[in-house]
Amino acid sequence: MKIVRALWANAGSTHVFKEIPKLPTIKNQVVYVWGEDLESYIRGLGYDTRLVEHSLFSEEYNTEYGRKLVALDLAVQEFGEVLLLDWDCHILRPLEGKFYDYLLSKETQCPLYAQHKNTSEAFFEAFPNKRDEPFFPEFAKTMEINFNKYSWKMGDDLITPNFCCVYTRDPKFAKALIDIAVDNKIKGCVEEHAMWIYANCSLDEYIERHQPHFVQGVSDDMTNHNLMICRTQKRLNAYISEKINMDLYLKHI
Repeated sequence: MKIVRALWANAGSTHVFKEIPKLPTIKNQVVYVWGEDLESYIRGLGYDTRLVEHSLFSEEYNTEYGRKLVALDLAVQEFGEVLLLDWDCHILRPLEGKFYDYLLSKETQCPLYAQHKNTSEAFFEAFPNKRDEPFFPEFAKTMEINFNKYSWKMGDDLITPNFCCVYTRDPKFAKALIDIAVDNKIKGCVEEHAMWIYANCSLDEYIERHQPHFVQGVSDDMTNHNLMICRTQKRLNAYISEKINMDLYLKHI
């Protein structure tokens, strides 16, 4: 199994570059990179890289996350079995023993997370400085529209896949999500909304088929603040724990 990362010049925001270790801390890892200068920088840190020269998804804020799907598709075609991780998804303990039993139990796995139905309001409550970032208020509105469209509803909570960590050994999976994203002209969290459409099932069925045992969409210790965005995720984590046994090997912060 290959561990895969994706990186492009914007990559959501500049904070991503602060999350990248200055030397590789994980073996058997490859980074799919957009742009020769950026690839040169990452390779200079010691990472194994693949330069992505073309993409269906631009670097604009409303489509950029579709690039994770491109990286995932390229990786699956090259390696057959992959674990795609965001840079803020960390390994807590050695990936051995029962971890591989968990992988074998479900061909494609992607954790769930929750947003409040008033997504913009909840986001700016947690990150008030984002209101002043160029384009971000517009992106937040795009997020709200699409989260309300592509999610399971549980009271005021919107439940949807979180592409912070994706495991698959299905060679057709990533390409299917790319086609879904393009055909539906999805914006915002492109890869996550495409996964929701792909799953085509109830929330409980998704938990049974695709929720990993080894990682939460948002770690429990990130939900201790009295904020809308935290309360929603705390409720979801509790609900998932009632359905399956969580045995954490990774942590998404």
